[in-house]
Parts: sequence; structure tokens; C-alpha cells
Amino acid sequence: MSETPQTTDNELDLTTTPCGSCNQVSVENEKMIGCDGCRRWFHYRCVGVTDAAKKTKNWYCVDEACQKAKKSRKKEKPDPLTLEQKRKAQEEEQKRQEQALEEEMMLLEERRLFQKALAEKRSLLEEKLREKEEEDRKARQAEALKRKKDFVQRFKSEQSSFEKEMTELEKELEDLKAADATIIKKDKSGTTGKPSNPEKEPESGAEADSELSSDEILKDANAESTRRDLKHGKKVSRLGQGSIQIGPTKAQLAARNGISKKLPDFAGNPEEWPLFYGAYCASNEACGYTDVENLVRLQDSLRAPALDWVRGKLILPQSVPLAIAKLQQMCGRPEQLLQSYLDKVRKLEPPKADKLASFIPFGNAVEQLCEHLEAVKLKQHLANPLLIQDLVDKLPDGEKRQWIRFKRHTKEVTLRTFTDFLSEIVADACEANVSMDSKHTNKASSSGQGGKQFHREKGAMYHHSEEENASTKTNDDRRKFKPCKICHGTDHRLRNCSEFKKLQYADRVKVVNHWKLCSVCLNDHDGECTFRTRCNVGLCKERHNPLMHPIDRVEGLSAHIRTKAAMMFRMLPVQLHYGGRATTVLAFLDEGSSITLVERQLADNLGIVGVEEKLTINWTASIRREEKNSRRMNLWASASDGGNKLLLQTVRTVEKLMLPYQKLDFKTLSKKYQHMKGLEVASYDGQPGLLIGLNNVHAFAPIEAKVGAMNEPIAVRGRLGWTVYGPRQLNAPSNEGFL
Repeated sequence: MSETPQTTDNELDLTTTPCGSCNQVSVENEKMIGCDGCRRWFHYRCVGVTDAAKKTKNWYCVDEACQKAKKSRKKEKPDPLTLEQKRKAQEEEQKRQEQALEEEMMLLEERRLFQKALAEKRSLLEEKLREKEEEDRKARQAEALKRKKDFVQRFKSEQSSFEKEMTELEKELEDLKAADATIIKKDKSGTTGKPSNPEKEPESGAEADSELSSDEILKDANAESTRRDLKHGKKVSRLGQGSIQIGPTKAQLAARNGISKKLPDFAGNPEEWPLFYGAYCASNEACGYTDVENLVRLQDSLRAPALDWVRGKLILPQSVPLAIAKLQQMCGRPEQLLQSYLDKVRKLEPPKADKLASFIPFGNAVEQLCEHLEAVKLKQHLANPLLIQDLVDKLPDGEKRQWIRFKRHTKEVTLRTFTDFLSEIVADACEANVSMDSKHTNKASSSGQGGKQFHREKGAMYHHSEEENASTKTNDDRRKFKPCKICHGTDHRLRNCSEFKKLQYADRVKVVNHWKLCSVCLNDHDGECTFRTRCNVGLCKERHNPLMHPIDRVEGLSAHIRTKAAMMFRMLPVQLHYGGRATTVLAFLDEGSSITLVERQLADNLGIVGVEEKLTINWTASIRREEKNSRRMNLWASASDGGNKLLLQTVRTVEKLMLPYQKLDFKTLSKKYQHMKGLEVASYDGQPGLLIGLNNVHAFAPIEAKVGAMNEPIAVRGRLGWTVYGPRQLNAPSNEGFL
């Protein structure tokens, strides 16, 4: 075996070194590994090594001598370090540590210097900021001092001007007193140009003395108050509505002779506030009333509940402006007035195409609403399309088409546009009704010329008109009726009494019989009644008041007739939910009804408001029932023991359902019928207050049924629970029943 030259890896030229295994030279710079025993080189592929073997410290070929050298090398121990080597190593380590410590000290020194410079800069900035704040404070003080000086100068100037005016006013007042005294003296001495009536002279003289003394007292009091307030540095109001005032001017005193001092009566109705407040402000501006006079005027004109709101502020004259402000807060806010007018318009009866006069009140109400919106500058509501559409929906179809053609000629459609459209119809209606109005006027005048009127202690002569001749009433001479038999009010008749309408039919009959009233007009009169109204309940045309229509002709639903409980109807107790409230009620499940109904009292107990809509209920045999105050709502229902809630949609309220009373003792019933055993059916005893119809059929649709033999009741389970209904007795009567 030839010996290869002893070279290192860096000096070895692999392109000329032969492989120790294949004895061939690498021509493509192929990787080779050297043996640490024999010092020969081998191709990786010849000895089967990888790059990982190259990384090891020693590698030996498969030659026997090299393998022995490998084993002997492992047994050799490294020579221990000498003392000199250890000392040098310690010195090097100490130098390295000293160098690291020195570098750390340098870093700390640099950090300290940086923090010091940063603190100096911060201190400098804070000093500049304090100087800036001090300059601003001095500037503000200087500005405030300047404003104060200007105010003092302006105040002195105004005070000087006011004192000058007061001097002139006092001089005029003295001249007026002297002139009045001269006139009175002449009147008393009889030196006037014309002789006076001796019978009227004392009275006129007394009146003049009274008027003069009151005016003099008022002027003296005002002048003395003004001088006292000027002495104490107070300002004096010249508007006639402040706590410190001067007397009225000559023009204002003259205006008092032609303008009524009395204000219109006001009881707190928001619709009457603009009229009342306008009269108050206009009379104050024209006549210069003082707070003392306004106090008396308000005490005379205010009525409950408005009087109760400001009763404590009508004690001292100084509180009059506070009383007006309180009244404006309670019933003079623009949004409150707007809501009042909107409610009034929406409650109006829609005009009818065959009754032209019905357009007059509708058009006037819309015009008042439009004028109010313009007066209080709520112009955004004038262009409210929803409001306009609500009003258009009240018109008959023919007028709706006219409105569509009318608004095409305007670029912007507002409530004023609709008001202008209605004004033309109202003008036509007024012109068309001239003849009718004139006949009515002539009839009234002729009846007034026939002699003296007829009065009675117990009764009155009634014309039985529906509108009660409201157009002939005046503010000073209002027509008052006899006290109502129910509420004792004098502003309505018994047939228009809301309390009387709430009574049950039997109670209304008792009232009429007790007071011996007419069953047609519900008044107490002698002779034949001339009231032309007939009953309009259902198809009834009999001559009696609709409030006196027999209840057994219309009450009940689906023509329910009371039986002797031979049959059981499909009923079950349920819980009604609305908001955070819940109540338990007996429900009647009726597949013969198209709507769901609930008694009004139950809806009120749950706090449901709903939407008020008139409801007409039709039965067989053309029987009808009207619920004018019915409300539409949605509510939730669940089983009596809880569980999932079901939504009942389009539920309508009625005053009374008058459904049959029913009692179910399921414990006893289950012992009688085998197919009823084991069912969870709730017992009940009462009269239904809820009727669920087909519009909520999902609430009682059958899920499971238990059917027995013929003439036995069945049990059906729905989403609200089990119900038992059907024959209760084997021999049920056949001459009575429910439809």
C-alpha cells in the first residue's frame, strides 16, 4: 500500500490525489475524506460516508491497523493543563471581566448624562409654560377690568338718562294731577259749558272721583316705588309686566276705554292657549296693565285645572310672570299644541260624498292645524308625507282623484297645498248650504216672534236635534241642560253621558224606569216624543234609543245560547302575557269564529293600549253587533302552568263576551271514562274572558286526540294543553243548543 503525502485539507488538491480504495483520481472535484490513521484519502461513495462523518474530529478507514489505532486513541487521556496554562487562562478571564465592567460603567455614565440633559430641558419647558400662563392670566384680568369699566360707564350713562326721563314723567304726572283737579273742581262748582242732568250728576261725579282716586293711588304708588328703587340702584321695567313698573302712558289709558279688561276663560285646554295668551299679551301691550291688574284678571279668567296649577302664584302681583310661564309650560309648548291638533284632526269623521256639509268641519280642522304649524314655525311638519296621506285617506274616492290632479300643478306638496285644495271644497259646500241655513234661521226667528217662551220647572221643551243647536250658543249665554241623572253634569244629555253608556243593559233599563224617562230620547217630557232617531243595532229599526236595545238580541258570539250544560265546549285556562305582566284567564277555542276577542277589562289589567278601531261582529240570521271603542293588539299566551309562549295576532277587545259559564272537574271525569285516564288536563270553573278564533288557529290545532265511545267527550291536546269537550250527558236535550 503506497503512502500518501501528509497534507492538510486546505493544501490537498483532490484532483490529483488517488482514492485509497479505488486508486482513482477524482476528475469532478468529488468529495473525499482522509483517514486519521493511515493518512490516505477515500471517496465518499467508496467508503459509504456522508457529510455528517466529515464533521467528526477523527475518522478511520476499515484497515485493521487503522482500527487498532482508533481503539488505542480512545484509551488515551488528554494531558492535564500545566500550572502556567491555568494561570494564563485565569489572567485572560480576569481581563475579559474587567473589560466588560468598564464597558458597563461607561454605559451607566452615558445614561446619567442623558437623564440630566433631559431633566434640564423639561425644567426649561415648564418654566416657559408657567410664564405663558401668567401672561394669559394677566391678559384676561386686563380684559375683565376693561369690560367692568365699560359696564360701569354704560350703567352710569343709562342711569343718568333714566333719571332724566323719570324727572320728565314726574313733571307730566304733576301736570295731569293739576289738570284733573281743575276739571273736578269745575264739575263740582257747575262751571262746565253744558248743564248736566241732575239725576245723573251725583252718579257721574262719584264715578269720576272713584276713577281719579284709583288712578292717582296707582300712579303715586308707582312713582314712589320707582324713586325708592332708583335710590337703591335697581332697574325699573317699562314693559308693564315686571315686578317694578311705572304707570301706563296716555295712549294706554285711552285704549282702556275701548278694550275689554276681561280675559277669555281658560281651563288648561292646549287648543285654547293661543287665544288666551294672545289676548293677554295684546291687552297688556295696548293698555299697559300692571301686575296688580293682571293678577285680578287672571284670578277672574282661570278655571280648574289651570287655576290649580298656578294657585300659589296668584297671591302676590310679583308672581304674575311666573304664573304665565307655568301655564305656558303646562299647555303652551308647541309640540303639545301640535299633538292636540293632530289628535283632533285624526278623530274627525271622514267627510261623505253624499253629504257636502260634512266637508266643512273637516276642512276647518285641517286649516286650523296648518295655521298652527305655520304660527309656531314647525315647518318641517308641513311637509310630513305620512300626515298628508292620513288626511287624504279620509276623503271619498272622487275627492281623492281631484286631489291627485290638484297636486300635479305644484312643485312641492305640503299641508298648505292640501289646505288650499280643501278650501275650495269648503267654499262650495258653504255656498250650497246657504238655502238650508236661511230656512233654519227663518224658522228660529219666527218661533221667537210667537210670544213669550215656555218654561217648566220639571222639564223643558226639547227639539231633539243631534247637534243641540251648538251654532247659536255664545260665550255669555250658553245653553245649559238639566243635571244628568248619572253624573249630574249640565253640559250634556243622558244619551250622551259616557258613564251611562258604560252601564250594563239591565242597569240602563233601571235608570230609565226609575226616572220615568222616554225610551227614545231618554229625556223626561210629557206627550209624544218628536225624536226621529230609530234603533240602528243590527237590522233593528224599532222606535227606541240604540242604548235601550235589548241585550239578548245581540249579546254572545257565534249566536251562543245558554244551555243546561249538556255539552262541554272546548275551553282551557291559559296565561296571557304583555310586557312584564301576566294573568290567568279561561279561553274559549272557537273554530266558528274568524277573529280572536278579549274582554276590555283584561286588556286594561295587562296595560295594553292597542290601536282603536271600530269593530262590527256578524252572526247568523243577520244579527250584528258594533264595538265602537274596540282596540286592536297583539299579545302572548301560554299554558296555565307555564311553558312556551305563543303569539296571538290581531286580537280585538270587546266590552263583554257573554260566553257560557262552564265547570270541569277532570278528576271525577277521568274516573268515569277510561280513555281519559292518565291525561294532564287542568280543571276550571268560570266564564271565558278570551275567545281564540281561526286567525290564531295555530294556538289550538290538534296534536294528539283521545276518543272514546259514541256520546262520550273527547280529549284533544294542542300547543296550549289538553282540552275536553263534547257530550256531557247521554241524553242531551235537543230543543236548545249553541250555533
